[in-house]
Amino acid sequence: MDLSQKLADLNGRFELIIKNFNRENKLNDLNEFKVQSQKPDFWQKDPKSAQDVMKKISSISSEIETFESLDKEITDLKGMINLAQSDQKLTLELEKEIKKAEKQIDNLEITMFLSGK
Repeated sequence: MDLSQKLADLNGRFELIIKNFNRENKLNDLNEFKVQSQKPDFWQKDPKSAQDVMKKISSISSEIETFESLDKEITDLKGMINLAQSDQKLTLELEKEIKKAEKQIDNLEITMFLSGK
Protein backbone atom coordinates (compact mmCIF):
# COMPACT_ATOMS: atom_id res chain seq x y z
CA MET A 1 0.00 0.00 0.00
CA ASP A 2 1.47 3.35 -0.98
CA LEU A 3 1.66 6.32 1.37
CA SER A 4 -1.29 8.13 -0.20
CA GLN A 5 -3.47 5.09 0.31
CA LYS A 6 -2.27 4.60 3.90
CA LEU A 7 -2.99 8.22 4.67
CA ALA A 8 -6.44 7.99 3.06
CA ASP A 9 -7.15 4.90 5.18
CA LEU A 10 -6.02 6.69 8.35
CA ASN A 11 -8.12 9.70 7.46
CA GLY A 12 -11.19 7.50 7.00
CA ARG A 13 -10.65 5.86 10.36
CA PHE A 14 -10.15 9.25 11.99
CA GLU A 15 -13.39 10.54 10.43
CA LEU A 16 -15.24 7.71 12.22
CA ILE A 17 -13.57 8.71 15.47
CA ILE A 18 -14.61 12.33 14.91
CA LYS A 19 -18.25 11.25 14.56
CA ASN A 20 -18.13 9.45 17.91
CA PHE A 21 -15.85 11.81 19.83
CA ASN A 22 -18.35 14.65 20.33
CA ARG A 23 -15.81 17.34 21.15
CA GLU A 24 -18.43 19.90 22.18
CA ASN A 25 -19.83 17.63 24.89
CA LYS A 26 -16.32 16.91 26.14
CA LEU A 27 -15.57 20.64 26.34
CA ASN A 28 -18.86 21.30 28.15
CA ASP A 29 -18.13 18.51 30.65
CA LEU A 30 -14.61 19.83 31.15
CA ASN A 31 -15.87 23.35 31.80
CA GLU A 32 -18.49 22.09 34.28
CA PHE A 33 -15.87 20.14 36.21
CA LYS A 34 -13.53 23.13 36.20
CA VAL A 35 -16.30 25.35 37.59
CA GLN A 36 -16.92 22.79 40.35
CA SER A 37 -13.23 22.70 41.17
CA GLN A 38 -13.12 26.50 41.58
CA LYS A 39 -15.69 26.56 44.38
CA PRO A 40 -14.21 27.68 47.71
CA ASP A 41 -15.35 24.58 49.63
CA PHE A 42 -14.43 22.13 46.85
CA TRP A 43 -11.86 20.16 48.85
CA GLN A 44 -13.43 20.58 52.29
CA LYS A 45 -16.91 19.38 51.39
CA ASP A 46 -16.02 15.91 50.07
CA PRO A 47 -12.31 15.23 49.39
CA LYS A 48 -13.00 11.89 47.67
CA SER A 49 -15.49 13.48 45.28
CA ALA A 50 -13.10 16.39 44.69
CA GLN A 51 -10.35 13.95 43.79
CA ASP A 52 -12.69 12.20 41.33
CA VAL A 53 -13.54 15.53 39.70
CA MET A 54 -9.85 16.35 39.33
CA LYS A 55 -9.24 12.94 37.70
CA LYS A 56 -12.09 13.60 35.27
CA ILE A 57 -10.63 17.00 34.41
CA SER A 58 -7.28 15.38 33.71
CA SER A 59 -8.79 12.55 31.68
CA ILE A 60 -11.02 14.77 29.53
CA SER A 61 -8.20 17.27 28.97
CA SER A 62 -5.94 14.44 27.84
CA GLU A 63 -8.58 13.08 25.46
CA ILE A 64 -9.12 16.51 23.90
CA GLU A 65 -5.36 17.09 23.57
CA THR A 66 -4.84 13.71 21.92
CA PHE A 67 -7.73 14.28 19.55
CA GLU A 68 -6.58 17.78 18.54
CA SER A 69 -2.97 16.68 18.18
CA LEU A 70 -3.96 13.80 15.92
CA ASP A 71 -6.22 16.05 13.86
CA LYS A 72 -3.32 18.46 13.31
CA GLU A 73 -0.93 15.60 12.55
CA ILE A 74 -3.19 14.16 9.85
CA THR A 75 -3.69 17.60 8.33
CA ASP A 76 0.09 18.11 8.26
CA LEU A 77 0.65 14.67 6.72
CA LYS A 78 -1.83 15.46 3.95
CA GLY A 79 0.22 18.55 3.15
CA MET A 80 3.49 16.61 3.11
CA ILE A 81 2.33 13.77 0.85
CA ASN A 82 2.91 15.64 -2.42
CA LEU A 83 6.30 16.92 -1.34
CA ALA A 84 7.41 13.44 -0.32
CA GLN A 85 6.97 12.03 -3.81
CA SER A 86 10.08 13.84 -5.01
CA ASP A 87 12.19 13.56 -1.84
CA GLN A 88 13.31 10.17 -0.53
CA LYS A 89 14.32 11.55 2.88
CA LEU A 90 10.93 13.16 3.30
CA THR A 91 9.26 9.92 2.20
CA LEU A 92 11.02 8.03 5.00
CA GLU A 93 10.04 10.68 7.53
CA LEU A 94 6.45 10.59 6.27
CA GLU A 95 6.37 6.80 6.67
CA LYS A 96 7.47 7.16 10.30
CA GLU A 97 4.88 9.84 10.98
CA ILE A 98 2.10 7.80 9.35
CA LYS A 99 3.02 4.80 11.54
CA LYS A 100 2.97 7.04 14.60
CA ALA A 101 -0.46 8.42 13.65
CA GLU A 102 -1.69 4.90 12.99
CA LYS A 103 -0.71 3.84 16.53
CA GLN A 104 -2.53 6.86 17.96
CA ILE A 105 -5.66 6.02 15.96
CA ASP A 106 -5.41 2.38 17.08
CA ASN A 107 -5.31 3.56 20.70
CA LEU A 108 -8.28 5.90 20.21
CA GLU A 109 -10.28 3.13 18.56
CA ILE A 110 -9.51 0.74 21.41
CA THR A 111 -10.43 3.37 24.00
CA MET A 112 -13.70 4.12 22.24
CA PHE A 113 -14.50 0.44 21.85
CA LEU A 114 -13.84 -0.27 25.52
CA SER A 115 -15.91 2.73 26.61
CA GLY A 116 -18.82 1.54 24.47
CA LYS A 117 -18.88 4.50 22.09
